[in-house]
Amino acid sequence: MGGGLGATSLYANMKYKASWKFTSGYKYIFVFLFVLFIVSGIVFREVFLLLIGLSVLIYFLFLPFRLFVEINDDELIFQSWFKKSKVKLTEIKSIIGYNSFTFIETRLFGSFTYKICSNQKCFMLNTIYFNPEFRKKFISLYL
Repeated sequence: MGGGLGATSLYANMKYKASWKFTSGYKYIFVFLFVLFIVSGIVFREVFLLLIGLSVLIYFLFLPFRLFVEINDDELIFQSWFKKSKVKLTEIKSIIGYNSFTFIETRLFGSFTYKICSNQKCFMLNTIYFNPEFRKKFISLYL
């Protein structure tokens, strides 16, 4: 935690929303998959393929409405797809980067993920869908 936790007052009350625009290569893969499944569903007249294509589209459309990170004066809030994690900045024991993950964790979460641990809980903060500016600020503050 090189930058220190006291430096967060510089970035007080900042909220970052996720977007597919910040995923460098993934957006092209998902657009390809969307077009592939939609065209395949139309050509082969399979509803299942159309539903898969629509689910890819819905996934990308709901990113900015569902995922966000908020840094207040005293807490870090991360809303993932299924739950919201809050932790007070003073209670953060460690923030573990990609290089310190186990082999399985690196395969599951990837290189843009950080494990944030406090006394009560640990949670994974995946920053791949967030602005690179957020990643730089997060790394400079906490690592």
